[in-house]
Amino acid sequence: MINTSVLTSIWLTEIEANIYICLLEKWWIWITDISKLSQCNRVQIYAALPRLKEMKLISESLHGKRKIFYAENPENLENIFYEQKLSFQNTVSLLKEKYEEKTLHPSTQSILYTRKHKTYIWWYCRHPRQGRYVLQI
Repeated sequence: MINTSVLTSIWLTEIEANIYICLLEKWWIWITDISKLSQCNRVQIYAALPRLKEMKLISESLHGKRKIFYAENPENLENIFYEQKLSFQNTVSLLKEKYEEKTLHPSTQSILYTRKHKTYIWWYCRHPRQGRYVLQI
């Protein structure tokens, strides 16, 4: 059987990954056979099926009065991974914007010193985008 750790890393549960792999190996199958092959009870399988259908990883069809289930193309997994990658990149860019907003506030410092009987005050204003400004009074 195929290792399910990769599938669980893209937000599939262990049960959902087992069901999908069983369906890939057997092409189409009934619930009772999924239960035997995946070693999950039917209650767990029925709970996992709607999410797998929503993710477009499986489909169902009627064969007489019974429903049969079959796996969809594994390229749908790539689509799921791609969507999650885009979501992650968007989140990181938003976090970077928040971080930059925090660091954009200028910081000022003043230095007071005396030279040849004159007192000087230097103000340093450091701004990330505009560099360093020095004012002498």
